[in-house]
Amino acid sequence: MLTCRVSLCAAIFAACSMFSAQNAAAQTPTPEAALKYRPAQSDVEIDTPTAAEVSKCVVKLERGEGISGFTVFDPDGQILRRYVDTNGDRFIDQWRYYRMGTEVYRDIDSNADNKIDQSRWVNTGGSRWGIDKNQDGKLDSWRVLSAEEATRVAVNAMIAGDSDLLSTVLISADDIKQLGIADEFAAALLRQVQNPEAALRAAMNTKSVTGESKWTRFDAAMPGVIPADDGKATEDLTVYEGAMAIIETRDQHGFVQIGEMIRVGNVWKLTQVPRPMTGNTIQVAMGGILMRPGIEGPPGGVDAGTELTPEMAAKIQELQKLDSNPPSQDATQQTVIAYLQKRRAIILQLINQSRTAQERETWQRQLINLLASMAQTGDRTGIAELSAIEADLRKRAPESSLVPYAIYRRLLGQYSLDLRITTDQKKQQELQETWLTSVEQFAKQFPQSEDAPDSLLQLAVNRELAGSDNGAREFYSQLASNYAETPQGKRAVGALRRLQLVGREMPLTGPDPSGRKVDASNYRGKLLLVVFWASWSGEFVDDVPVLLGLYNQYQSKGFEIVGVSLDTQADSVAPFIKQTKIPWSNIFEPGVFDSPLAQQYGILTAPTMFLIGRDGKVISTGISISDLKDGLRKQLD
Repeated sequence: MLTCRVSLCAAIFAACSMFSAQNAAAQTPTPEAALKYRPAQSDVEIDTPTAAEVSKCVVKLERGEGISGFTVFDPDGQILRRYVDTNGDRFIDQWRYYRMGTEVYRDIDSNADNKIDQSRWVNTGGSRWGIDKNQDGKLDSWRVLSAEEATRVAVNAMIAGDSDLLSTVLISADDIKQLGIADEFAAALLRQVQNPEAALRAAMNTKSVTGESKWTRFDAAMPGVIPADDGKATEDLTVYEGAMAIIETRDQHGFVQIGEMIRVGNVWKLTQVPRPMTGNTIQVAMGGILMRPGIEGPPGGVDAGTELTPEMAAKIQELQKLDSNPPSQDATQQTVIAYLQKRRAIILQLINQSRTAQERETWQRQLINLLASMAQTGDRTGIAELSAIEADLRKRAPESSLVPYAIYRRLLGQYSLDLRITTDQKKQQELQETWLTSVEQFAKQFPQSEDAPDSLLQLAVNRELAGSDNGAREFYSQLASNYAETPQGKRAVGALRRLQLVGREMPLTGPDPSGRKVDASNYRGKLLLVVFWASWSGEFVDDVPVLLGLYNQYQSKGFEIVGVSLDTQADSVAPFIKQTKIPWSNIFEPGVFDSPLAQQYGILTAPTMFLIGRDGKVISTGISISDLKDGLRKQLD
């Protein structure tokens, strides 16, 4: 398959390389021929014209210093493909694929044998660089692989049931040797990844990951460094502890426990086979081998963290059975509390049966989360027990990361509980201010805690929604400066950009649900409304008839709308647009509030609307429907 594809492409290029200026147009390959080729790897999103558009595409020859080939453009002049010869042998050795005018992927023949042996994801496509050593179309190893993309490869392998692909991201004996990991740790690590076929089958029996699942996001705290002088390796080790992948199946989100990850050169590897989480409860991953103070257990290297005692295994099975049948969404408060109390009893037993400090902390975290959930459902015993745990931790282990972890969840639980039992609006406002003051004190007291970014985001969002842009900027700035690499920090950067938009241009480009490019700059000279919306937003659903009326009333006078959908999947966007008869263009990129454009402008709610003048500069941000009506009258009537 690959040889035929490369040979045909090479033949086309060989003909093209002999074109003269007079006959080049006549012998240029047709768009149909040039667009036959597809990436060697399936996990690639590229622009592909419809059957009706193919004949309207344009193929142009390319010649330059050290490179020649041909380029394919769509009917609008946007680049789709480039097939090039980079070594001057008159055979194509790179196949480059584009999305929205930007190269996102390329296949490479690096040894000039007319067979693809490397695949790279580039620019907005990612940073993966895979090697296909035996040139069979399947990647055997990685030259570059980020932690995020390693989890994506692992999840894709689970979905496909491909143990060979999974093995490419599992730590190997060669990796361990390269890092100089001590023998006792090396043995335990290799046990965790041995026989990936059987481990993959066992993981898939949970039915939590199906053929319809897809990877959406990587989630982990910041990576840590294990210094060489700890005696675990001959060089510093960079490690993620307790990483997770977030997946989506039929609009439902789930979690895959990745566990400990380690960087080997420019490639991140998993140190255990990933496991889907069952039920509706996020289960914190067990502590990894490398981050533990030491490997405990009897002689022979049996790992106490991975070889469970029969008692612990039985309790974990009991917990999984309970979580497989959680209360329904319309269950009574008493039913939910009873369910949480059962979970609490099992987790307490697991804490008591834990044999290492890391195991104990893992289950303590689950208990703290559960008690906060109990408080949020109206159970006062959750707050009382959280307060007792917090007091014990402050006394027994004041430097433990569990101290701020417990405090933050106690604050959230108490606030939720207080709001449930208070109906007076003035009292609720007082409770909110008290809570925000407590959260601000928490952020100052525990700036290095894992919840510090979230606490600052809570403060910023509340200040902004209360109309205090200056207060919001203060907290957004702290997030952007001190926690730039966290999801909250990235949203803060976008929010600061949004708060400063009035009087400035608002770049906005992206694909519509069919993959065609939408660019707000094409509406220069029009009064443009940009709407970030979602089909699940009741407020937006109510706004649609009003927007349609304004659009019909003012379009002839120079008014246009561009929508940005925050839905999770493209196949839910098109039916909604059709049902509501929305006539304007809509950009769609998955990710909800973490999607590229939502993150670029720090979008907090749906709908969020921006009014842009004919000169391309923003007139108003966060404009309401009523203000929009007045604005259109002033601008257009």
